[in-house]
Amino acid sequence: MDEYERFLRQKIAGVKAKNAGNPAKNQGGEAFNAHAVQEATPGDTSDIIGRPIGRERLLEELDYEMIPYTPEELIAVANREFAWCENEMRRASREMGFGDDWKKALEKVKNMYVEPGKQPQMIRELEHEAEVFVDQHDLVTIPPLARETWRMQMMSPERQLLNFHLGKMTPDECVNFLVERVGHEREDAIAEVRRSVAGEDGPLYQASYLLGGMQLYSLHAALVGTGKMTNRQFNDAVLRENMMPIELIRASLTHQKLNRDYKTSWKFLATGTIPGVK
Repeated sequence: MDEYERFLRQKIAGVKAKNAGNPAKNQGGEAFNAHAVQEATPGDTSDIIGRPIGRERLLEELDYEMIPYTPEELIAVANREFAWCENEMRRASREMGFGDDWKKALEKVKNMYVEPGKQPQMIRELEHEAEVFVDQHDLVTIPPLARETWRMQMMSPERQLLNFHLGKMTPDECVNFLVERVGHEREDAIAEVRRSVAGEDGPLYQASYLLGGMQLYSLHAALVGTGKMTNRQFNDAVLRENMMPIELIRASLTHQKLNRDYKTSWKFLATGTIPGVK
């Protein structure tokens, strides 16, 4: 899929970027070694290997992914969204009777698991619930084969580590942030940071969930919110385009003509482009 994505970018859209397709490098120009960490010691962060790639390299990565914002602008957005999450955690905690101590509420939820041996049944019930939901709301077309064979897979929580690559946070500070502000168990936080800064994942991987979601919200508002497409048409079209920058999906869905000198200018975070975001 990575090769297909590069083909669409460079051969079809004619969009290229510096170091496109090359391994991410730190500020010293050294390529990250994803296999540098051979053994991890429980509770120890001293073996976390990785150096910030620096602001200029981040700007190149953002340009390659067609994101017309600076790292600083994205961090400001992340802080705003995280403040919303913290308010919601406190609100839920109060509703559960724990006041503003959301960590106690989180601990209670973590212990509300099903008995051993019953998790597969619970997962199957969640799968059926999801199918019923998308059918009732006419959200997306589910092919018969997919309906019969699809499966659920656990995915790690999204992480926001741009500050590390800007050199503004150390691995220890990243771990503490996940423990104190997000609610991770310490061992899980260490594992997340170790993998994220070692270079196995690209520097924007952790930000992609939030940014991609906001891009899709903005595109949905422009096409479904204006009555040009239904929810099903929109979701089917996005899934049909498969893995490529959302900007290119937008160009396809809006029949936009691109040339080899095309530069992204879609300010999807602008006021009014995302419902509820000011």
